[in-house]
Amino acid sequence: MARARYVSNSRDLVPGTRIQGNIIHEQIKGMDVGIPDVTSTTQQYPLGTRLITADGRVFRYCLSSAAIQAGRGTKTRITMADDGIAANTSKAEAVGAKSVSFASQTFALDELKGGYICMYSAGSTYQQRYITGNTAAAGATVEVKFDAPITTAVTAAMYCEALGNPYRYMSSASFGYASCLGVSHVVVAAAGTYFWIQTWGICWMNPGPYGMGGDAQERAVIFNPDGSLRPRNEHSGDGVDYQLAGFIVQTDSNGSDGPPFIMLQISP
Repeated sequence: MARARYVSNSRDLVPGTRIQGNIIHEQIKGMDVGIPDVTSTTQQYPLGTRLITADGRVFRYCLSSAAIQAGRGTKTRITMADDGIAANTSKAEAVGAKSVSFASQTFALDELKGGYICMYSAGSTYQQRYITGNTAAAGATVEVKFDAPITTAVTAAMYCEALGNPYRYMSSASFGYASCLGVSHVVVAAAGTYFWIQTWGICWMNPGPYGMGGDAQERAVIFNPDGSLRPRNEHSGDGVDYQLAGFIVQTDSNGSDGPPFIMLQISP
């Protein structure tokens, strides 16, 4: 029986689990087979948790912000305006600090957890850190905490940009300004549901109205705005560079399209 191996990219332990940073487990509780096709309204693992099946496919743990379709690219709808910070710090921090603060912000406790912050210094230098949490704020000062101490002092009013966890805001809605982070194997009916998306390895996907592999050198496939697949060479050439999904796995023949099994290439 195939078993899933777990690789955590988190620094903390989720209550009720044995999962802690960068430890490989031979099996995740309740997941005896290699495909994480379970959903829940209760969080089981940190968002963005990385799972590798026995055959090498990679999955990430997500939260839906809308309904999710199976077999199509699943998009993150995170935005800087609603889910990030682009502002000056409200106070200075010395070398060794592991947090910075911003005035006039509104965030729930740890809403930014699992995201990234970039602090810009003079001379085109910057410091990027992984966000481990934040304080709650409602139009007030928020403290953003990160994983490693700063090595250059942060001055008062230093410009920073922070983006929350992209796996917190997943949707299947057709939208041309959002990127696909993976493919769900299950239908998710509503927002507020925890589920897994595949991000790497052999994966069946919805081909939309397009055939796959019937033309010579037709190997690369891209995401349509609705998350379905499309051969890259059938792109209309309107000057827009669609997101690459991966490549067709099977060998095909002239005029004979094959099934939409692709080598998904988003995040290994």
